[in-house]
Amino acid sequence: MRREVAEFTYIANEFEQLVQTFNKLVIDTKHKMGLILPHMCEARDHIGVLTAVFKPSDNNLLTTTDYDDIKIATGGLVHGMKKMIDLSRASSKEGSQLNERIARLKTDVRTRRSTVKGRIHISKALNFLGPLAGAGIVARAVMTMVAA
Repeated sequence: MRREVAEFTYIANEFEQLVQTFNKLVIDTKHKMGLILPHMCEARDHIGVLTAVFKPSDNNLLTTTDYDDIKIATGGLVHGMKKMIDLSRASSKEGSQLNERIARLKTDVRTRRSTVKGRIHISKALNFLGPLAGAGIVARAVMTMVAA
């Protein structure tokens, strides 16, 4: 019974670590969304500049200032998008690692559960056989230990 308690203590500790990791991931994601928001606002501003430069009602040719505005706006869009992609990749990697740990814990729990059920089944079977069968098993184990 002590072995089962120790095994399930391990599982409980692992589960607690998974919950803490999930909470950290949620807080990090919230923080990263706060970091992404300015880039999204900048992207909106850059798109507004591009829209103003490329108005269909304008029959004038583009000036040097327009070309500079286009370069600055597209450069800002590219920079902002790269930052957003980098932040999302980091969160994606952490999320994948968390999913892998959860899958390993599920497998571990299933394995340990079937092991414990088997032990309980054997214990009940031995209990039904009575003290004589239990004494025979203990004697066999002692003889094996003495022989070794």
